[in-house]
Amino acid sequence: MSNVQILETNGRPAFAVLPYEDYLELLRRAGNEEHTDAADIAAAQAAKEEAGDGERNLPLDVVERIVVGGENPLRVIRSFRGISAEQLAEELGVSTSHIYMVEQGKRGLSAPALKKAAHLLQVDMDDLI
Repeated sequence: MSNVQILETNGRPAFAVLPYEDYLELLRRAGNEEHTDAADIAAAQAAKEEAGDGERNLPLDVVERIVVGGENPLRVIRSFRGISAEQLAEELGVSTSHIYMVEQGKRGLSAPALKKAAHLLQVDMDDLI
């Protein structure tokens, strides 16, 4: 190792500053190669690919309205996606009043309709339940 700089606080060693290459060598020697930049970048890329293009992800405020606020998931996500109840009803082959009743918790959707709604709203089926 070369050029290690020791920084002190109150006259006592507090930090060791070393060249990045030396840091990577220490990680390699310690058997922690998974902590290298290349591994971190690969892990981030894999997570991004798994998440898709981001279309399926919902912003925190939308999720909080459902989880914390107790609002109906179908209504919140439909509204977030900019789809009217009328449009959703037409796509699902049900009446608009049926959609409103589902959003009020008075009715449900059939499994095929729920699957189609999830696809249209770009979420998993369990996100709508």
